[in-house]
Amino acid sequence: MSSTIQTFYDNMASQYDKLFMDWQASTREQAELLNTIFQNCGYGNNAKLLDCSCGIGTQAIGLALLGYDVTASDISDKELEEAKKRAAENKLLEEKPSYSAPYIHKTDKGQRVSFQTWDWMGDNYKFTQYIIDDEGEPQLCRFECEYRAVRRKELTEMLLKYGCREATWKMPEETGFYQPIVVARR
Repeated sequence: MSSTIQTFYDNMASQYDKLFMDWQASTREQAELLNTIFQNCGYGNNAKLLDCSCGIGTQAIGLALLGYDVTASDISDKELEEAKKRAAENKLLEEKPSYSAPYIHKTDKGQRVSFQTWDWMGDNYKFTQYIIDDEGEPQLCRFECEYRAVRRKELTEMLLKYGCREATWKMPEETGFYQPIVVARR
């Protein structure tokens, strides 16, 4: 019986978000509702939660964005894959972090430290890159520009609309590279 249920949800994983009119909005709404329940039961958003039938992460992702430490599991491997993908897509644009962790490189004469700050204005952000060479007399370099955050779905749709027949995303956990990579074919 469980293999029938697993197959059902594996097959539905890529379409599960269509159960909602607006999956992103539902994720936020459900997280707020659950947050209120947890708060009323005496749990703060620093609580550890287990979402034992997480599906594509509708509640788990929303709660994680509110600060909860969420562990998610599901009978369907495909739904877990979808949840991981959606968690990665939602983290940056929902949290809108204000900085990156610094990279520290040891050099022959000291070290080099680099980090970024992000000042968000909707989906746009002012990007400032700092590089500090600390090899005796410290030297600071600062570079600024403005970006618009593009969602993976948006970029995929543009690639397909303008002549690519396929667009496949490779994530850091798969490639070992620190950023997502899109492979598009004409």
